[in-house]
Amino acid sequence: MQKTVFLVRLITAQAKPALVGLSGAIAKEYGIKGITSNVVVPGMFETDMGKGTLSENLRKFWLLHNPMKRMGTWMIGEVLCSLVQTPQVS
Repeated sequence: MQKTVFLVRLITAQAKPALVGLSGAIAKEYGIKGITSNVVVPGMFETDMGKGTLSENLRKFWLLHNPMKRMGTWMIGEVLCSLVQTPQVS
């Protein structure tokens, strides 16, 4: 289980900056044509997996360096999902 959690975190750590870079490249390339590119890259969420593997010291460290001073909740996830499902987003 620990190896799987580590791999998920490693993949996530690699994927987030890649998506931000891709979005920036798309914006630079196609922005002149009025095409925009956005990416939502949420931080750490309070989940069962996180509660089981995240030490209290690491959680405190993350909260200390997080601009919002809190972890994400399922409500935030639901709002993000509803935003990308609106007709204005294509």
